[in-house]
Amino acid sequence: MKVIFIFQNVLEIVIYGIPALENNVTDAQMATHHEHKKKDWKGLFLIHQCVDLNIFEKVIEEETMKGAWDMDLYEMKLEELHTSLEAHELRLKQRNQEKVKQQALQAKERMC
Repeated sequence: MKVIFIFQNVLEIVIYGIPALENNVTDAQMATHHEHKKKDWKGLFLIHQCVDLNIFEKVIEEETMKGAWDMDLYEMKLEELHTSLEAHELRLKQRNQEKVKQQALQAKERMC
């Protein structure tokens, strides 16, 4: 998952979390905080997408990506993560196969 976090530019949020805002923040600080929050939600969404139902049930209550990562994903056995990622890859392959079938049907309909 580290590669996914790096690619999506959210790894820093996983490692360090989001710093709390202080009183009397400037507009620039507020904008930066907002961008960090967006990255946090993006990363949490990625975690939700990549795990199977058993792991999802463990992390669904977490409100931050760092919290979900620290809570269970970091301590999870390699086998559980591997199984979860295999399930995710299988879902992606099935979706891709469905898209190919739909495209073939659409092409056939256009030819008729």
